[in-house]
Amino acid sequence: MTTAEPQTAESGNLVELFSKEWCEHAIQVWLEVATPCIADPPNFDYVVEWGETDTGACSQTKAVPPGVPASWDPGQSYGPDDVQFSLWASRDTWRKIGEGKLDSVGAMAAKRLHLRKGPMAVVIKEADAFKRLVSSWGRIPTAW
Repeated sequence: MTTAEPQTAESGNLVELFSKEWCEHAIQVWLEVATPCIADPPNFDYVVEWGETDTGACSQTKAVPPGVPASWDPGQSYGPDDVQFSLWASRDTWRKIGEGKLDSVGAMAAKRLHLRKGPMAVVIKEADAFKRLVSSWGRIPTAW
């Protein structure tokens, strides 16, 4: 796996983390790097919330078998009872993970990336897909 060069102001067209435009880019990243690595494709049917602790910005992904995103929307389009996984970190932590400067599993162990909701057994089972996804967020032209 190669980590994309982080996007900079010179890259142009930067988008806000978890904005509608960012989510559109994130769907493509998911399809390219995470879907091929899903450990249990027939049972991958989850709503995942991704949040930024600095501002409270978040987005939610509805993933369906075989591990593809049916939608990725800014904000909270699903209620708390519909969300199976909730992952929150500071903007700086998300940036470092996306740039490949911080391992997502290490960030979770160091309590810099917080699993607020979700069964750890599934996180462990799907760790390869998860790591590949968030470490590829550097491909998204984000205004960090």
